[in-house]
Amino acid sequence: AAGSLQPTVFAYNTVLNACAFSALGTQVDEQRDALQIAVGTFGQLRRSAIAPDTVTYGNLLKCFANLMPAGQRRTQMALQVFDKCREDGMVGALAWNELRRAVPNRALVDALELSRLPHEVRDLPWQWRRANLKDKNAPQKKQQQQKRQQKGKKNEVGTRQRARQRGFFVTESMAESGKDL
Repeated sequence: AAGSLQPTVFAYNTVLNACAFSALGTQVDEQRDALQIAVGTFGQLRRSAIAPDTVTYGNLLKCFANLMPAGQRRTQMALQVFDKCREDGMVGALAWNELRRAVPNRALVDALELSRLPHEVRDLPWQWRRANLKDKNAPQKKQQQQKRQQKGKKNEVGTRQRARQRGFFVTESMAESGKDL
């Protein structure tokens, strides 16, 4: 039933990513609207039973970097979100890189109480990344996934041909990488 459908973290992340890019190069009021949608979406996610992931934090920080003028307000908002990201152990490359875009280096060093600003996520404290670390079997899992995808592509050709014969064809694609779409 339609009432039982619930958004996933991927849906929230997609909205945040769309906000980050939808108002680039537009008037200030359009950027403000996109930012309000992003902040509202993040708030809705936080109130739900769904936990934000590293992509969620990265996309929200990307919204700040893309949609807010540089200054104290952007710095404060970005650091506040990053504090929660650190607390959750969800710091990944996307979140770290977008934080560095949103906050001046000196402010980052001071706020994070670092002696120097690391360039790589792997140089950050483990506690900040703990929930985002890949498991040690990731290379084998990736190979298995690639084999399944190759097998699926072979089967997909036959499915497409049958769909065309029936007079309809639907294509769906989804990015789970967290990279910009």
